[in-house]
Amino acid sequence: MGSVGTLAEVEEAKTFVLLGGDGRPQLVFLNQNIQTKDNKTIFGTDISRRLREKGYDGFILIASANASSADIAWYSELGTVDCVLGKHMSLQMKRSAVIKAYLEKDSRRR
Repeated sequence: MGSVGTLAEVEEAKTFVLLGGDGRPQLVFLNQNIQTKDNKTIFGTDISRRLREKGYDGFILIASANASSADIAWYSELGTVDCVLGKHMSLQMKRSAVIKAYLEKDSRRR
């Protein structure tokens, strides 16, 4: 596994962040393998770990070409990712996975 590089590298990683009404991120969507302009790889799981370490408790999704049940179990064990979307999944499967994961996270918060 690699590590997160500089802030500039993270900014060019083409992540998606959905801000809530208070301006705080509510959702962060990351690719697992992010190539920077200088051909370095940043892992979405490294970014999610750093976000959690800094106290971010919003919803984090990871998109990965590797989304077998074993891969999903690995992501789950990390404890920093709320939902894994396989790039091979249909839109309906992705929608269902996001809704299920979001509801599970929401129920744990209560």
